[in-house]
Amino acid sequence: MANPLTVIQLLPALDSGGVERSTLEIAAALLDAGHRAIVVSAGGRLVPALQAIGAEHVALGIGKKSPLTFRHVPALRRLFHDTQADIVHARSRLPAWLARAALDGGDPDEPKPHFVTTVHGMNSPGRYSRVMTIGERVICVSDSVRAYVLRHYPNLDPSRLDVIPRGIDPHAFPRDFTPSRQWRAQLDAEYPQLAAGQLLLLPGRGTRLKGHAHAIDLLAALRTNGIDVRLMLAGAQQAGRDRYLDELRARILASGLQDFVAITPPRSDMRELYAIADLVLQVS
Repeated sequence: MANPLTVIQLLPALDSGGVERSTLEIAAALLDAGHRAIVVSAGGRLVPALQAIGAEHVALGIGKKSPLTFRHVPALRRLFHDTQADIVHARSRLPAWLARAALDGGDPDEPKPHFVTTVHGMNSPGRYSRVMTIGERVICVSDSVRAYVLRHYPNLDPSRLDVIPRGIDPHAFPRDFTPSRQWRAQLDAEYPQLAAGQLLLLPGRGTRLKGHAHAIDLLAALRTNGIDVRLMLAGAQQAGRDRYLDELRARILASGLQDFVAITPPRSDMRELYAIADLVLQVS
């Protein structure tokens, strides 16, 4: 390739979720096309997977909502300069603010990278979220997100918005997949409360917008109607979410469901969990 690109993606952390998975997928596609892929985040469980495909990771705490986080702006500015970045791609609001500050400073005569943002969800409208609309190109992950952005930011030029729907790799999640007996036995030993009955699965990080309370209420209603059903909240158990998790556990206890629910950390066996679930919930 005559002119390979250097693309830097920025996000808070690399633990779990659609933003994180998309970051790895784009990094892999860039590398396959002969480009250089760099990711800036506070780190997390997906860093080894990122590095295994040949991408580079720069550890910076750019996701903590504190004025002190802006101390990383000079480091980002140096990174953009030293790597001769062609594209800076922000996937979250605070990293986008930091990236914008880094791009606005420095030598005014020095060529600057192109700035791209991705709107992954329907963030609360306002000045803080507006930063996700100031990229030269703004990627929206669905038509609904695009419509939401245009509704709340009517002065935004619609031609700058591109819809790139999120999806999955059907080879990684085949419809006819059957988990091994060994895997199932290990899951039953780890979460014996899920070994019987039918399984509801709600995959999602530990945040209120994922609708965990609705899933718990659904479980309570089904069991009240005599249906033997269990619930796994896969990925909801995350560091820094203790207060929210305490709320969920209190709700579970108040409904008498403590023997029928499992709250788990982020997992790498989602293919297997999707395969055994009787119903997968998406109640964001």
